[in-house]
Amino acid sequence: IQGIETAWDRLINVHTDFKPDEGVLLLILNASARHGHPQLATAALAQLARLGIPGAEHHYAPVLEALCARGSLPDALQILDTMRASGGIEPTLATARPLVESMVRPGDIKWVDAGFDALEALQVRGERIDVAAFNAVLKAAEEYGDLKRAVVIYRQAAAFDVVPNVETFNTLLAACVRCNARDQAQLILADMDALLGGGGGGGGGSGATARDADTYAHLIDLHTHPASGDMEPAFYWLEEMKSRRLRPALATYEGIARACWSRGDERFRLVLEEMQAGGYRPSRAFLEGLKRGSERGERERTTTARSSRVRGKETKKA
Repeated sequence: IQGIETAWDRLINVHTDFKPDEGVLLLILNASARHGHPQLATAALAQLARLGIPGAEHHYAPVLEALCARGSLPDALQILDTMRASGGIEPTLATARPLVESMVRPGDIKWVDAGFDALEALQVRGERIDVAAFNAVLKAAEEYGDLKRAVVIYRQAAAFDVVPNVETFNTLLAACVRCNARDQAQLILADMDALLGGGGGGGGGSGATARDADTYAHLIDLHTHPASGDMEPAFYWLEEMKSRRLRPALATYEGIARACWSRGDERFRLVLEEMQAGGYRPSRAFLEGLKRGSERGERERTTTARSSRVRGKETKKA
């Protein structure tokens, strides 16, 4: 990276007539991201603007990665607002993934607190906080499995002048799934419907709603959890999801089928038939899991049968 910096200084600051093209600048941006050099990445981004090349997500992403690698959380969070304001780009949690990883990779929840502190620092500086930046801190709390912390962060959205979006609520629902918190999920869903648009009754398909495929997947996962006894809500949400022409993911169907199988629910075969009719191909992990379950069940039945025979013989002797 030092060689790149030296060449950059000579070609841009000394030989000012040199005009690197977009391909060269992308190489420099990517190298800056890998080595955590945000200053070089920012300079390359500025050069793109001088060439009249509109900033795109793949131009800003290396700057974000470089800032995260350097540990500059406030600046990394702020770049998401720059993307929206200057580049006309709508950042998402996928865009902000380097931010989430910078808080999760160390394996210490204090990095989520550092992310929250960085949001507060932006607010003190008078900077706008993009909802994607807010969601990144929320997502980090979710990946640590800290539902309480995630809810506390969410409750501060108004203080940061952030309007929660679908990703905000889906992240909170994902945290509820991790913690098997069905009651909390209902409160979050009510907040989502009140702020973004309510869902209609299951199977009706009517009424505006912001719920997307991920929303329904989380709601279904809450009721296919091993600790959840009642499967009916899972089928309820599945039907509502389909009524809104949202295609369930393969993992959603496999989760329902696996839950039915483990509970001895006869609807297991109906779910498999629906998967087949929809053109889904079960994953290898799913099929191997069913095979292991069958083998385990057969061993348990064999053991039970042997115990019964032994008890029968002992009874006859007595």
